[in-house]
Amino acid sequence: MHDLYFPMLDIKNNYSLKKHNSFLFSHKAQFFCEVHSKEESHEFIDFCLKKSLPISILGEGTNVVFTKDIKGGVIKISIPGKDLKEDEVIIGAGENWHQTVLWTLENSLYGLENLTLIPGTSGAAPVQNIGAYGEELSSKLISLEAINTKNNELISINNTECNFSYRDSRFKKDNDLLITSIKLRLKKEITTNTTYMSLSKFLIKDDIDPAKATPNQV
Repeated sequence: MHDLYFPMLDIKNNYSLKKHNSFLFSHKAQFFCEVHSKEESHEFIDFCLKKSLPISILGEGTNVVFTKDIKGGVIKISIPGKDLKEDEVIIGAGENWHQTVLWTLENSLYGLENLTLIPGTSGAAPVQNIGAYGEELSSKLISLEAINTKNNELISINNTECNFSYRDSRFKKDNDLLITSIKLRLKKEITTNTTYMSLSKFLIKDDIDPAKATPNQV
């Protein structure tokens, strides 16, 4: 295993993916690069395109089962960033989703509290259209930015274009799109959704009136 080419990137060859998946499978990537910006993403994609390599996208590896070594390039998305403007937030695709939810609550923005404790990155959230207790990401997402790994072009995709449905989106089928950031619209007013029966029962069990539960209690 050694670094190759492109001096601005840490590209590794024959690299074990053991520490990059929750099952700790030790299959290897032909080429591996962890990226921390859109620019680094473009550069590694360019590296793969010039060598005619297939590209596989990896987040935190919490929903991945490796069954064999991966041919081509594996790009691990670790793009940071949490930007806030009024009731809109832009989150880097590499940010941990649960920590993102906690950050929004710390900044008095509401609407994601039902989606706490869901594993994975923020960039992976639209792929699955994550949801819990009567809420889904699709109801909060304005748009996202993604790089088409076929031509290395950065594009913006709005909510409608994501083709969201229950635990599904266009990104499950279109594996050539590498999400770099997501843009969400949240609420400044304290509102909670406790209509989901199991959530309501859980709150009652803790002597909390579902109708009066705060976002942090949810």
